[in-house]
Amino acid sequence: MRKILKNKKIVIIFISLVVLVGGGIWFNFSAKGNDQKETIKTTMVKKDSLSLIVSASGQIEAREKAQVRFQTSGQLVWVGVANGDRVRKWQALASLDKRELEKKLEKQLNEFMSQKWTFDQTHDDYQEEKDNAVITKEIERILDKAQFTLSNQVIDFELADLALKYATIYSPIDGIVTEIDSPLPGVNITPAQATFIIVNPDSLAFYLKVNETEVVDLIEGQEANIRLDAFPDRVFTGKVDTIGFTPLSGQGTYYQVIISFLESESAFRVGMSGDGEIMIEKKDQILVIPETALIKRGDNYSVLKVVGDRVQKQTITIGLITDKGVEVVEGLLEGDIVVSSGVSKISDGQKI
Repeated sequence: MRKILKNKKIVIIFISLVVLVGGGIWFNFSAKGNDQKETIKTTMVKKDSLSLIVSASGQIEAREKAQVRFQTSGQLVWVGVANGDRVRKWQALASLDKRELEKKLEKQLNEFMSQKWTFDQTHDDYQEEKDNAVITKEIERILDKAQFTLSNQVIDFELADLALKYATIYSPIDGIVTEIDSPLPGVNITPAQATFIIVNPDSLAFYLKVNETEVVDLIEGQEANIRLDAFPDRVFTGKVDTIGFTPLSGQGTYYQVIISFLESESAFRVGMSGDGEIMIEKKDQILVIPETALIKRGDNYSVLKVVGDRVQKQTITIGLITDKGVEVVEGLLEGDIVVSSGVSKISDGQKI
């Protein structure tokens, strides 16, 4: 009797183990099936537009910007502009005390006249020899020395005249005065202490730093969109105007690209930062699929096309690749259905 009970207990345990193992296997397959159904997705091939762009950060700078300084030291006696003033090209900005320079110029003029009379007297002294064509080497050297001395005196006078002219500085461009180191007259300054900065607001442009791997795709005249942090709800249009030939100093392999604005905005300011998007290529009304649908083998591409209730591997030719999709040149038609997610979980000819 005990033996029979023992055998029944063994049978019950064995059956329980079979049920547990079988249930686990069924659950595992069921879960895999559900997981496959959840991860495999399809999409319809349709016509759309794709754009290939280069994006980079940058800021507004002025293409016309001038730093004006005096060439010599002196007392600043007149400042004719203030920060924020608009100035015209060649308008006077400031002036040094000219009294000393005027005296130096007067002295040089007197020395020039004295040397001119000496020069004339020397030639008069040897006029007879010149008339008789008996100029010796010694006389020739005396006459040449007189000429050189007079020429140097002329140069000294011209330098004194230039110093007087340089005592007043002028704006080389139309623009706005943005900085004055010494705005008050009456102080003694050196050339480095009195800097006037003028910026032409009509020359503002957007300066980008573009990596070497992307700058090779840029050409002058390409369209661009500019988004500035100061104007979060606006997009400004522009075009590529200049592409740097050498990398920016201290910026590794980044090159400067300048975008000209196609629309002006009085609220623009130097230093405003933002992002620029340069249009490299744009295609409209082309067949587009997600990049996740692609199967790549070497240089060849294919997709899993849905035919009835099964998938069929279809070789395709692609064109433009962007983060928004891939252009299909050959191999698919508008309206075709392809597997767009879970491509690795399903094989050619399998049911879906």
